[in-house]
Amino acid sequence: MGHVVHHFVYCARVKVSLEILNDRLKTFDYYVNGISNRPPLLSEMEVSGKKLKMSASEMQNFVSIFSYLIGDLVDHNDDVWYFYTVQRKINDLVNAPRIQSSRLFRCPSFSTQPFVCSAFKG
Repeated sequence: MGHVVHHFVYCARVKVSLEILNDRLKTFDYYVNGISNRPPLLSEMEVSGKKLKMSASEMQNFVSIFSYLIGDLVDHNDDVWYFYTVQRKINDLVNAPRIQSSRLFRCPSFSTQPFVCSAFKG
């Protein structure tokens, strides 16, 4: 996620300021959404270094709410946004408490095609 956040703050065609992201992290209604481990605010050093410091459960919650935090501000045709949405679908599937067998047949096969995000090369 460090690379994803770095991309949208520094590299994307439509950039999201760290100030806006942190403001949205502060004002997100965690209680109503059943989140007890609130992700910490992000520092300039963490984002520029592409390493976010948070616990595993805070990171899981951050991945889950990231689209609500900046989804209205980003270009949905961006390769990194596509990468994030695929990652999010995989996380949701892996972390689901139970999966209906009918849903398995509708899941796309993520393993048949390797996905290389051009923004992360080099």
